[in-house]
Formats: sequence, structure tokens, C-alpha cells
Amino acid sequence: MEQTAIFYYTDDFCKAYEEYCRNKLLMNKEEVIPRTRMSLSEIMAILIMFRNIFC
Repeated sequence: MEQTAIFYYTDDFCKAYEEYCRNKLLMNKEEVIPRTRMSLSEIMAILIMFRNIFC
């Protein structure tokens, strides 16, 4: 699968997951998703591509 397609699908998933966390979890809304320099979808896409290359 092409790298941009991997990122596109992981980005869509992460947006839906973050929205779910904001609306459904019984925690402080600010603490649910910590702020980092890389987005969750960027990290997941890198991990998926790494696994596809080396495994």
C-alpha cells in the first residue's frame, strides 16, 4: 500500500478515535489526548510502515 494511503486511513481512524475519547470517556477532557509534536496518526503511520518493511 502506498505511504500516503496508509497515512490517510490512519488519520481518519485517529480523528474518529479522538472524537470518541472527547465525547464518551469520563475523564477530564483536556487530559484524554496529550499534546505532542507529532500527531497520533503520524506516529501510527510510521509504525505501520516500519512493520510492513521489516516484518
